[in-house]
Amino acid sequence: MSTQRALTSSMISRRRFLQGAVAVGAVAALDFTSLSDSDAVGPPLGPTDRVLVIVQLNGGNCGLNTLVPYTDAAYYARRGPLAIPAGVVLPVGEGFGLHPALSYVKERFDSDHVAVVRGVGHFDGDLSHFSAMAKMLSGAQGSEAMGTGWLGRYLDGLGSNAFAGVAVGGGATPLLLQGERASVVTLPSYTDGLFGADRTHNWDRLMFDSISTMSGSSNTRGELGSLIDTTYSSAMVDVPQVNAAYVQVSATDDPVRQLQLAASTINLDLGVRVVHVQITGFDTHSAHLATHDSLLRSFDAGLRAFFDTLLPQFMSRTVVATVSEFGRRPQANSSAGTDHGTASVAFVIGERVRGGLWGAQPSLTALDANGDLVPTVEARAVFASLLSGWLHADDHEILGRTFDHFDLFHAAPACAPLANNLRSTSSSYTSIPPVRILDTRVGNGAPKGKFARQAEMDLPVLGRGNVPMTDVGAVVLNLTVADPASGGYLTVWPAGDSRPEASSLNFSTGQTVPNLVIARVGAGGKVRTYNGGGDTHVLADVCGWFPNSNPYNSLVPARLLDTRNRIGATGKLGPNQTLRLPIAGRGGVPSSGVGAVVLNVTGTEPDAISYLTVWPSDAPRPTASNLNLVPDRTTPNLVIAKVAADGSVGIYNAAGHVHVLADVFGWFPPDAGYHPMVPERIVDTRIGTGARGRLRANGALDLDTLCRGSVPVNAAAVVLNVTIAEPTHAGYLTVWPSGQPRPNASNLNFTAGQVVPNLVIVRIGVEGMISVYNEVGTPHLIADVMGWFE
Repeated sequence: MSTQRALTSSMISRRRFLQGAVAVGAVAALDFTSLSDSDAVGPPLGPTDRVLVIVQLNGGNCGLNTLVPYTDAAYYARRGPLAIPAGVVLPVGEGFGLHPALSYVKERFDSDHVAVVRGVGHFDGDLSHFSAMAKMLSGAQGSEAMGTGWLGRYLDGLGSNAFAGVAVGGGATPLLLQGERASVVTLPSYTDGLFGADRTHNWDRLMFDSISTMSGSSNTRGELGSLIDTTYSSAMVDVPQVNAAYVQVSATDDPVRQLQLAASTINLDLGVRVVHVQITGFDTHSAHLATHDSLLRSFDAGLRAFFDTLLPQFMSRTVVATVSEFGRRPQANSSAGTDHGTASVAFVIGERVRGGLWGAQPSLTALDANGDLVPTVEARAVFASLLSGWLHADDHEILGRTFDHFDLFHAAPACAPLANNLRSTSSSYTSIPPVRILDTRVGNGAPKGKFARQAEMDLPVLGRGNVPMTDVGAVVLNLTVADPASGGYLTVWPAGDSRPEASSLNFSTGQTVPNLVIARVGAGGKVRTYNGGGDTHVLADVCGWFPNSNPYNSLVPARLLDTRNRIGATGKLGPNQTLRLPIAGRGGVPSSGVGAVVLNVTGTEPDAISYLTVWPSDAPRPTASNLNLVPDRTTPNLVIAKVAADGSVGIYNAAGHVHVLADVFGWFPPDAGYHPMVPERIVDTRIGTGARGRLRANGALDLDTLCRGSVPVNAAAVVLNVTIAEPTHAGYLTVWPSGQPRPNASNLNFTAGQVVPNLVIVRIGVEGMISVYNEVGTPHLIADVMGWFE
C-alpha cells in the first residue's frame, strides 16, 4: 500500500475482496491498492454491448513463424534451420500460411472470422521486455508516460461495475486493465472450492456466515473497521456467482484453462466487457522450433475451448485479439533460438470480424540497421481499431492522438438501428423465442408415450410459453413427429370444431420431420391434433401468436390441391413444370382483398431429387425453394405466399415427377401488418451467400436480416424458409432473436444426409440479426426470406 495516500472508501471494494477470496480462499490475500468504490456484480450486457478478450502472448511472439511467408525465398535464407517448411504450412492466401499448429485458427480463417494484421510493432524500435510491454499495455510510445492501461482508461468510462474488467490467471491486476477508477476482478486458473461458496465443510460454512453478517453487527473499530465489515459481507454475496464460472472448466493445460474460464465468466452475464488472458514463454532464445510449436498449440487449443464454451448469445458479441510486446529477429542465434525482434502479427477473431490479411508484410530484404524487420503498422493503430470499431469507444480520447483505423468488423446493416431488438412488434403479430409446450417423449403437455394411431389430442396453448390468456386469435406452432411406426399425417385445427380433411404435417416411417403450423385457437384455449398414421412421438414449440384484433384470418384447414385425387390439378407435376393454383374464392378465402395466403404444401412420391417453389404467379420465378424433395420421402412445409393480382400462386417443380398437396390455413389482407415478398435467398453456405462454410457442431451463427431481401429497417419479425442440407449427423436447428438466451426448442429436426426445410417466423434481434444454433455435425444452411411483419 502506498504511504502517500490516505486509505478511504475509494480504495477498497467488494471486487478486490472477491479477488482475494477467490484466489486463495482466505482473507489474508487482500490487496488494498488502486481500488474504486463499486458494486461487484453489474447489470447484464445491454443489446449493443460487446466483449473484448485480449490474449497477451508474453515474451515476444515470433510473427515470421506464426504467419509464414512460405513463397518468399528470403524467408528461408534468413531463417535457415528455424524456417517452417512450405509443405506443412496452412495456406491463407497471398503466399502466406499459418503455422501448422494453428489448425483451429485456420478453420476460423476459412470462415472469414479471423483478421491477421501484419507488421505490428513499435516504431521507436524498443526491444526491452519491460518498457516494450509497458508501451504495448499502456498505449504509449517513445517518451510518452502513462501509468494506466489503454483498456483501463476505457473501463474508467463504464461506471461502477466491478465485473466490467476481468483478468484471468490470478496475481496483480495487469497494467492493460489499470485505470484511474477502473474496477477489475482477478480470477485464478484453479481454486479449491472458493472460500465458503460450496459450504461443504462446517468450518468453511461458519467462516462464510460470520463474514457475511459482519456489516449487520455493531462494532467499535471506527470508520475503517465499518468499511471493511461492509466490504467483506457484501463481497461474499457474489462469491458463489463467480464459483459458477468454474463449473464448465475442465482443461488442465493452463493456457487452455484460462481461455475456457474466460468464456465461462462471460457466460455468467455479470456485465463483463473486457477480459485479459496471458500466455507466457514466447521469449524463445533457445530451442525455438519446439517451444514455439508447443505454445501455438496451446493457444490454438485454448481458442477452440473458448468458443466451444461460449454461449451462443455471446458469439456475435465477443472478439478475441492478441498482443505481444514485439516479435523475433529474422536470423537464428547460436542456441537454435531467436532474439528480440521488432514486427510481429496480431490476430483478431470473432464472428463479426472481417477476415483476411491486413497491413503490409515487412520486407525480409530491406532490414533496418540492426538487421531487424521494419514495422509497417503502429501497434496503437490496432488498438484504435478495436476501441472504435468494436467497443464503440473514443479512441482519440483513450490513446491521446488519432490513428488510422483498420475496418476490421462487419457493421450492422446500414439501415439497422443498433438496438432494434428492444422494440415490440405491432398488433399484427407477436413473435416469441420458441418454447416447448408438448413432448410426448417426456410427458410434457401430454402423457408420456407415443401418440396413438387415429387418436385425437387437445393441447392447451393459452397461458403457455409466453402466450397470454386472453386476446389470442391464433398461435404459431413448430410441430415435429419423431420415430413414427408407419407413415401418415397429423392434422391440427381449433378444438371444438369438426376435424377437416386436410393435413398439417406428412411423414414417412421412422422419419423425424418438422412443420410450422398456424392454428386458430378453439374452445378452452386449445388446439386439437389428429394422428392419421402410425404411433409416433409428437413435439410442439410455440413461436408466436396473433391477437384477435389482427386482420389475419385463420381458417379451418381446407384442401385446395391434391394431384393424386384430381383436386385442383391432375397427375404428378413434371420436371421444370409450373402449376397455377387459384386461391381466391376457395377454402374460405374471399374472392378479393387477399394479400397473402398461408398454405401447407406437401410433396409426395417424388422420383428424383428436386425442389418446389411457391410464389405469386404474376412475378418472375425466384431462385428460392419452399420444399426440397428426395425420392421415396414425403416432405411438407408451411408456406406464406404473396397472392398474384388474379388471386393465384405458382408452384414450380425443378426435376422428376411428384404429387403435390396444398391445404389452406388462413390469409392476410393487404393491410394486416404482414408484408409478403417474392421469396429471396439471403443465406446459402454452400456458395458463400450470407455466410460461408458449414455450420459448426454446438455452434451458433448470427445472420443479418434487416436490409436483406427487401426487408426494411422497420421490420420487427421475418418469415424465413430455412433448409438444412448435407447434414453429417442427426440433429436439430434452433432459430431465435440474437442477443437472447437460446431457447430449449427446435425448428428443424433432421437425420444424416437428409434435406429438411421448415418455415420459421422469428423476431429480429440485436443489430438486426437472428441466431441459428446447430446441435451436432456440420450441415449446410439455406435461408429464403418470404416476408416480414411490422
